[in-house]
Amino acid sequence: MATSAQPHRAWKAQLAVTLAALASFAVLYCTQALLPALQQRYGLSLAESGSLLMLTLLGLSLTAPFSCALASHWSPRPLLLLGLLGLAVSSVALGLCRTQMELLTLRLLQGLLLPLVLAALLGSLPQLQQGMGGRTLSASYVCGTVLGGVLGRALPAALLPAWQWPGAFAGLALLQGLLALLVWRLLPADLVRQPAGDRDSAVTQEPLSWALLWRAMRPLVAAGFCLLFAQASVFSFIVPRLSAAPWHWSASQVGALYLLFLPSAALVHVAPWLMRRCGVLRLLLAALGLSWVGLLLSLSAQTPWLLLGLGLFALAVFVAQAGLAELVGRRCPAAARRAAGIYLSAYYLGGACGAVLPAWVWDRGAWPGCLLTVAAVQLLLLLPLGWRAWRHGAAARQASAALMFSCQKGSG
Repeated sequence: MATSAQPHRAWKAQLAVTLAALASFAVLYCTQALLPALQQRYGLSLAESGSLLMLTLLGLSLTAPFSCALASHWSPRPLLLLGLLGLAVSSVALGLCRTQMELLTLRLLQGLLLPLVLAALLGSLPQLQQGMGGRTLSASYVCGTVLGGVLGRALPAALLPAWQWPGAFAGLALLQGLLALLVWRLLPADLVRQPAGDRDSAVTQEPLSWALLWRAMRPLVAAGFCLLFAQASVFSFIVPRLSAAPWHWSASQVGALYLLFLPSAALVHVAPWLMRRCGVLRLLLAALGLSWVGLLLSLSAQTPWLLLGLGLFALAVFVAQAGLAELVGRRCPAAARRAAGIYLSAYYLGGACGAVLPAWVWDRGAWPGCLLTVAAVQLLLLLPLGWRAWRHGAAARQASAALMFSCQKGSG
């Protein structure tokens, strides 16, 4: 097999991975800052506007378990180009939609196209990272997803006042097309497809039943679901909050709100160091606490406190995302591909639910009702797991104490 990404080409690999992730994730959240414009153009309710994100995430959730297997049948470089150009064409089509059904169908199609890019990108990482270490490219990928989320939300919202609806999405599509060509040029021409057996030989050597895998992954599945549920809820329903009194923000102002993600993108590369210093579980607990400090600050009617709260919440979410990704690899090393597929499926399903469920309480509870919905989901899913872990830990401590006592008694 030809090897790729020698040390002198490391910067090209880092840039290609970042740009590919940026171009793909720019599509995922591109409608999130445009809820008032969607309601005005298509007559959508709040729940129907949220379903535009829900359908894309649902498509990702359904296809995530199969995305890695797809890369074993295609060469990654052409698959990346095909997927990125397909997403660019779909962005142009979004601007030309005339009916609500056309819009919903295209958003679902984008959720089915995204795994083409993710499968090719993640499948080529083992070859690209030869001679440079896996952590660097993993951080480049996460950085690209964060930047893509910022750009996908901010760019259409900024272009909308001057270029109108079709022009805003044409501008996004043009950027995606240019990024696709850059990725094609930056990736080494000798990238080859990697058979499934080569990528996950541990699975064939040490088969793990689905029941055992599910039992091992259950805490991470619940945590991943809660993580994107909270993120999708908060950054979808903050838009109608800021569009109403006393703020009355425009679409471009709401799009600029997502620049709060940029500090998180800069700190992605610090996350591995934090994990080594304090441990993954402690880091996740700290991130959960920080997220709720931020959400409580977002209840303020004063803009500086609200922005500070959202910034803290975004930082906590991306730190937790990095920690959970680390735990997925450690939890089931004998079935890494299947474990990642299960986790990603639950992760995106949580985002799909978070994009629509708070709409049911919005008329009565508004923003506090949205936060109560997030808290209720986290308590229902995480509290039983925490209680079970505490009970198991207490039983283990009692057994250890009894063993030590018997040893001391025997030696006496």
